[in-house]
Amino acid sequence: MNINIEHGIYNCGDNKEVYFRSLKKYFDRYSSPIELDHLNFEQKYEFFHKMKGISSTLGLENLSKLLKSFFEKKLILNEKDKESFFLILKETLDEIIQLCD
Repeated sequence: MNINIEHGIYNCGDNKEVYFRSLKKYFDRYSSPIELDHLNFEQKYEFFHKMKGISSTLGLENLSKLLKSFFEKKLILNEKDKESFFLILKETLDEIIQLCD
């Protein structure tokens, strides 16, 4: 599992209800198709920065780690980076569905 539930609950004030509600909001926000190629640098920065922060807070470790690496590369992403992003995002969203059912 790529989700550190204990870390996420801790970051939500040790409140499981808030944590699972936050996971559902995360799923709703990021389950829609994302067109990275249509974003300019500022839009890409804002999108990934918000996603990185929320992912870290919720304990979405693999996704958070990948997004951190994107910032280390100054958001200059190649096709492999994009493929990794969409793969890890899908895996993370699938895990959220399993946890919230």
